[in-house]
Order: sequence, then C-alpha cells, then structure tokens
Amino acid sequence: MCKEVGKLQKLIGLCSRYGYLHPSGVRGCYDYGPLGTMLRRNIQNECVPEFTQMMVQFFCSPRTADRWMIDWQRDRLQWWRKFSGAPSSFQMSETKQSDLLRTTNIQFQFPWGMETIERISNRGSSELEIPQREKGQDMHGRDGRKSVLPQVIEMVCGLERGILALLLDSYQEKEKIYTKAQINQRQVLRLHVRLAPIKVAVLPIKGTKEIVEVCDYLAKELRKQNISCHRVNELSPAIGHNVSRFDEMGIPFVVLLSENTLKTGMVRLRHRDTTVMQQLHITEVRETFQNHLEAS
Repeated sequence: MCKEVGKLQKLIGLCSRYGYLHPSGVRGCYDYGPLGTMLRRNIQNECVPEFTQMMVQFFCSPRTADRWMIDWQRDRLQWWRKFSGAPSSFQMSETKQSDLLRTTNIQFQFPWGMETIERISNRGSSELEIPQREKGQDMHGRDGRKSVLPQVIEMVCGLERGILALLLDSYQEKEKIYTKAQINQRQVLRLHVRLAPIKVAVLPIKGTKEIVEVCDYLAKELRKQNISCHRVNELSPAIGHNVSRFDEMGIPFVVLLSENTLKTGMVRLRHRDTTVMQQLHITEVRETFQNHLEAS
C-alpha cells in the first residue's frame, strides 16, 4: 500500500502532462511517451486495487459532437435497461460540465444506494493534441472538405460492478409453500436470456437407459446450435427440487422428458419466469429456443 499518495499523484500529474503516462482511461489507444504503459501500470497498482475496465471511444466531428453525445447517452441507458427486470433501477445522472470534460453517469440502485456503473464523457480534443504536439503525429480527420481535430466521446464501465448490478437486479425471493404451517422463501435468479450462462437444462423424469439416450441426443443437438445446455445426470426424487435448483442457477428453460416421450416424441418445456409448462414435439425444441433467443 502506498503511503505517500499526495506525492504519487503529483508525479502522475507531471508525467501525464508530458506524455509519459496514458491519461486516465485511455489505455493503449494512442502512442504515448517512454515507459508509458509499464510505468502507469506499476505505480498505479501500488495504491489502487485492480479492476477490469471496459471502454469504447467514439471519434466524431466537433460539429456533431453534441448530437452524438445525446445519442450515446440514450443508447447506453437503453442497453442496461434491456437486460433488467426493473428498468427504473437504472438512471441517468445530470450532465456535469467542466473546462475540458462533459460527463454523464449511468447509475444503479444498489441496496446501499445509487452508484455509478458507467460514465459517458465528451473528452473534447485535448487528448489528441498531446501526440500531435509532442511527436508531430497528425491526428486530424476529414469533415467534408474540412480538416478537423476529432472530439472523443468515451464510454467507461467497470466490469465487476456492472455484473454485480445485473445480478442484484435479477435476484428475487418467492414464497414456497410446503404445508399450511410452513412457508419458505425460494431464491430465483431471473437473468435475461442473453446473459444466462446456461440457456436450458435437459431433465429426464426417470433415469431409464432409453430416456437417458434421448436426453443425450437432445443436448448434443442444442449444443450444435451454440445453445448452452446443462445435461442433468444426478436426479433428485422430487422433480420440483431439480427445477428449483435450476431457477437458482438462472437457467431460463427446462426440458422435461418422460416415458411418454419415447412413445409420442412429446416433451414439456418450462419457462423459469412464468413457470408455464408448454408441450411440444422433440423435433421442435431446437427451433423454439432459436426463436426465444432471437426475440430476446
């Protein structure tokens, strides 16, 4: 742990002004001075815990920068809300204006309060001026017939905090009634279909050899279509217990195969969020999942 934080920050400020360090959030987008990447990585990690940062930089003409800033704000907020079961938990903060920066934050309502999960900034052209001034590298672009120095609109998100927000958003507790005198809470992870690591579980109601072979075949066919599939080998005596476990894992769909499947080819498809059981032929399962994924 670094003790002389003030001194370190002064050093970082000095090196940043003269191109020895990447400006905050830029990483390897531009070519900065000697020891840039290595020096920043080494001294910053002495004081700041490591985390995974995702970033997109969009370059545009100064003439259209305000419009692009508004478009990116709208699109990024819609992206977060698209995966949310409670879209109002994701909010856009008021835009803050400084001399060199115009910033808006996307925030999530964590149990302990609102916190920023993504920052959208119009960084202007100042970062492009450094390599142009210090190294003579031309950073201009074309806007029609004019040569202009682009402005940078940047989206920065912490991967871990973003995932935590989506997990908290999807977590629910529902009542599970065992007897008239006993009501327990069951946990459900209602992850969006596109975010769920496993899309479907294939569950035989009875573990006979023939049903197991059909389950293996169905799981193999789903994986061929890049549909991640959990093939259940160990069965609980109670089917409801297995299904509840899949809800806790965030698996959106369960396909149940029974002895009747061997006779008629019919299976049951359970949707995690509605708990509705749908009957369909085993040959329709793959197409049904493709439709669900495309519609999500």
